[in-house]
Amino acid sequence: MKRILLLVDYSSEFSRRILKGLIQYSKEHGPWIFYRLPDYYKTLYGKEGIIQWAKDWKADAIVARWDHEGTNLLESLEIPIVLQNYKDRSPFFSNLTGDYIGTGTMAARFFIKRRFRNFAFYDMIFPLFLFLAGVSMPYSFSKRLQNGSSRKSIYLHALKRMLLLVVLGMLYNGVFTSEIDHMRFASVLGRIGVAWFIAAMIYLNSSLRGQVIWLFSLLIGYCLLMLYVPVPGHGAGVLTPEGNLSGFLDRLLLPGRLYMDNILEAEGILSTIPAVGTALMGVLAGRFLK
Repeated sequence: MKRILLLVDYSSEFSRRILKGLIQYSKEHGPWIFYRLPDYYKTLYGKEGIIQWAKDWKADAIVARWDHEGTNLLESLEIPIVLQNYKDRSPFFSNLTGDYIGTGTMAARFFIKRRFRNFAFYDMIFPLFLFLAGVSMPYSFSKRLQNGSSRKSIYLHALKRMLLLVVLGMLYNGVFTSEIDHMRFASVLGRIGVAWFIAAMIYLNSSLRGQVIWLFSLLIGYCLLMLYVPVPGHGAGVLTPEGNLSGFLDRLLLPGRLYMDNILEAEGILSTIPAVGTALMGVLAGRFLK
């Protein structure tokens, strides 16, 4: 019976369909044994640790998301390797990828045709989650106040939740398991925790009018910063990954590695401002529904 080691992130629909296809092929031509190692194991144990694990398990083949660094380690296994890589194609192994450039071009033409400039659809899951967290605030905080909880206890509860999410996000990224240059301190969970906390403080300490003012001030202020604050070597109003203010501050202030090729952090410092705005939109929606 063939043993197939899977080292792929299955958070996307594309990746989950790959898994379904492998299982279906196994039913028709197997049976095979699958063992899935989460993608973050590369951070926890290093690529050498993954290779040793594959040897100990006596894997017959590997399907992995793997960059070009360390391909010599995969070659040492002398077994079939299939790589899933969103950016590059390996000249040494079979590649499981898509026409991402073509897809991006098609999406860009869609927006340009409709006169969009510097805007593109990116993600709905994270903003929707943060928006719904904002919607819940008028319900949850009002109930706590009605039940006799003091504002101080609510502040402490919110602070603990924020710190917990930040720490969990760092742990998920394997922040304490590698050298500081390879650690990623920012995270989606951390962004949710910080943005939710700031929005909660605004909700608890301002009226409806104040919350609307906060929302527009944050979004307009962020826009003005990105457009008019000059970045050394690039100037003002440059919105490329290398030239925008948000990426510059991430490279300057965040230790360790950044999510986007060490150029830009998806959950960076300055970009937390519009995330707070998303949560405040949810707060206003929650107040309307309530």
